[in-house]
Amino acid sequence: MILNNSPVKRANSDDDNLIPLINIVFLMLIFFIVAGHIEMSDGVKVESPNSISDTELTPERLKIVIAEDGQLFIDGAQIAQADFANRLLGYVNSLTAKQKENAAAVIKADGNLTVDLMQDYVKTIKTSGITHISLMTQPSEQTAL
Repeated sequence: MILNNSPVKRANSDDDNLIPLINIVFLMLIFFIVAGHIEMSDGVKVESPNSISDTELTPERLKIVIAEDGQLFIDGAQIAQADFANRLLGYVNSLTAKQKENAAAVIKADGNLTVDLMQDYVKTIKTSGITHISLMTQPSEQTAL
């Protein structure tokens, strides 16, 4: 019987360098998931009407989402139709004098919303003191002639 007290040498493997790489990749994945920009949802799925305009809007405006059935969302929070005017007045009253001059609202309304209902909402917005109103649309596949 022969006893060998010499240390056993492990064969070099290419997998030894792969484990730290996997750790780094997973750490980067976690970082980008946590640090990534998460956009606020509208609260309801709305299919905007088509438009041929390519003008982009600034995100500092009050965002109002109106569903086909008349549901209202202001900056992602659902509100009752009866509270719409009061919420707008509260928003306008919370602004400074300079901000009131530039107060603006973006309406993202469903393309199937009736014109009468849309006009009522626009009148309510104008009477609250917001004079700059934009309608959010999606690009049309047709081009202007």
